[in-house]
Amino acid sequence: MDERRGTPEQAPGGTPTDAQRMDYRMDLLISYVLRGGVTLSAGLLILGALLYYARVFSAGTPAHPPPFPHTLAGVFHGLAQGDPLAILSLGLLVLLLTPVARVVVSILAFARERDRLYVAITTLVLLILLVSFLLGRGGA
Repeated sequence: MDERRGTPEQAPGGTPTDAQRMDYRMDLLISYVLRGGVTLSAGLLILGALLYYARVFSAGTPAHPPPFPHTLAGVFHGLAQGDPLAILSLGLLVLLLTPVARVVVSILAFARERDRLYVAITTLVLLILLVSFLLGRGGA
């Protein structure tokens, strides 16, 4: 990629090949997914922290802190009630799911290129990620 212009490198004839354009678009899409996921996660974490501390300072120190949601249902229930801890949980979930979204986008990009080997390999990576999420419950 030509760093000065942010465009794919050109073929010897002066124009980028179709493969180079496709690679460039795939790289660009993946970078948007990763940046968007991290930015959204950071925004949710900052918002949740600000709301949590605003609530603590306005009400004084609670004798018993509110429970942290440990399930998806708990997160969505807390979000419906505007719970800052649920917003923090959602921020962490978005951060965890960002690499998964990147793998899904890669599968779609490889499928579009009709690259069966990389579709298979990337699908295996996705399955490993999903299984690790399902099995890694952290003792809960």
